[in-house]
Amino acid sequence: MTIYPILDRGTSRSHNYAGKKAVCYLNSYGIDFEGGLFHFRDGEPGTVAPSAGDVLIYTADSCNVHSVDEITMEKELH
Repeated sequence: MTIYPILDRGTSRSHNYAGKKAVCYLNSYGIDFEGGLFHFRDGEPGTVAPSAGDVLIYTADSCNVHSVDEITMEKELH
């Protein structure tokens, strides 16, 4: 499966500024799932391997073009 880069855009038409995006992780990479790594095209960190409770906040503009790998394994939660 090909994962394409994502460029988030602000939703406000009346303002010329980038919005903010946030991702809150409820599970941990390598424990609860494999794959699904969050990659930024430029900058640091280049790749995020999250742990449960991590929050990733970034501007939704051309400075933060990103992609996310396909989930290849997930632990069944009971």
